[in-house]
This record gives sequence, C-alpha cells and structure tokens, in this order.
Amino acid sequence: MKYGVFSKSLLAAAALVALGCVGAQAQADSINVTQTAASTTPNVNLTTQGSIDWFYFDGTTSTTSRAAGAGTLVQKDVTTHAITPPAVGAGGWNAGTAAQKFSWTDGTPTATGTYAVGFTHTDPVSSTSTSSDTSFTFTVTADGNAQTLIVAAGSYGYKIPASVTDTYTLGSSTPVSVTNTSTGGTTWWNDTINFQGTAGETLTVNLAASANPGSTSGGKVLLAAATLSDASPVPEPASLGLMGIGGAALLLVGRRKRA
Repeated sequence: MKYGVFSKSLLAAAALVALGCVGAQAQADSINVTQTAASTTPNVNLTTQGSIDWFYFDGTTSTTSRAAGAGTLVQKDVTTHAITPPAVGAGGWNAGTAAQKFSWTDGTPTATGTYAVGFTHTDPVSSTSTSSDTSFTFTVTADGNAQTLIVAAGSYGYKIPASVTDTYTLGSSTPVSVTNTSTGGTTWWNDTINFQGTAGETLTVNLAASANPGSTSGGKVLLAAATLSDASPVPEPASLGLMGIGGAALLLVGRRKRA
C-alpha cells in the first residue's frame, strides 16, 4: 500500500471514529431542568409544542384532554401514550385563572380547543392538614432520543407564602429538583426538562407542596398541562473537540485528493 493511500485511509478512519464518538456520547442518559415564570403571551398550542404527546386539564369541561393517538407517536408505529398523566387533584377542577391559554387541534375527547384556561389542584398543605392528596405524580416514557418535557404548574396560598418543589427523576439517576416559593396568591411557572434516557426508561415527575408551620391555610399545587417533543441534543465539550478533529481530518483528506 502506498504511503499516500495509507494516510488517506488513516485520516478517514480517524474522522469516522471521532464522529462516531460524538454520536455515542449523545446517547448518554442526561437531564436538565429550568424554571421560568409563565407568561400570558404567547398562548400555548399543545399540538405544536407537544408533537409527541400532551395532556391538559380542561376546567371548562371537567375533562382531561389528551393528544389523540398520542400525537406523532402514531407516525412512529407506537400506539401507546408517552405521558401517563395524574388523576384529577382532590381540589377538583378550576376553569379560570391559569396564566396561559391553551389551544389544540388533535385532542380527545375534546377534538379542538381555543384559548382554553383551566387546571386542577390538590388539597392545601397546612399545619392542620390531614389530606394525603397534596402532590401530583406522573410519568413519561423515554424513547432513546433527546426530548423536551414542558410542565405548566403553579401554586396558590391564601394570604400566605406557598412553596412547591418539582422533582424529576430519570430511571435510577439522581433526582433533579427546583423549588418555587411565592409570597401568596396564585403563581404560575413552566418547567422545561431536557432529557435523554434509554428507550423505555421512565422519567418520574413529582410536584409537591410544603407545609407552612403555624398556618391553617396551606398552599396548593396547581397543574394545567404538560407537553413532550423531540429535542436536539447539545454536544458536550469533549464531543465538540472530537467533532473538530473529525472535521479537520476530512478536510485534510479532501485537500490531498485535490493535490
């Protein structure tokens, strides 16, 4: 084998190995959670934002609307929903004060919705509370790709601070939590969870209110909707370095061919 041919083969192999390592690293289990205050605009299109799956607690009709056929999962030959929503909270339905308005065109049992506002809520947590229904728990099934879960949640405290901790656990990994403490009244936020788990792995979501010592009027957890969609994986620094090596190798191969 001539040296030139050998060097070209070696460089091409190095490029493929480097790029292959990038792909392998992108498959590693990962989870990242950020929380932002909910805005009344823009309104949320559940069909668009939840391209894989979604659910919404429709306080107007007292029904839990779902993506019909689990959103685009039907196109992937999967007939089960990726999200298993919680039951309606012990506090029941509310048709009025969610910060965001929701619309959809692929729902069931309600096929379409426009500018809907609604949610469900738990019993309050207080120093005298005896209810065990003071949190929401639901699950999401990972499909092996990078995905984004967005949870529209909130809290309510009658003239008192209300503290709610949102905890996300992917498989057996260390739980990731974020806590929102309001000064009272109604507060809404969106949790954005970027995660990637092996196919079939479970992401468990728990939204729980904390008791306020000495208060007989506790805080409630509010839950309006959740959406699931595909996401683009963000390469880690090591992956970026390998990508650079692979790109340089391919460039060098191209230059030697022209020479």
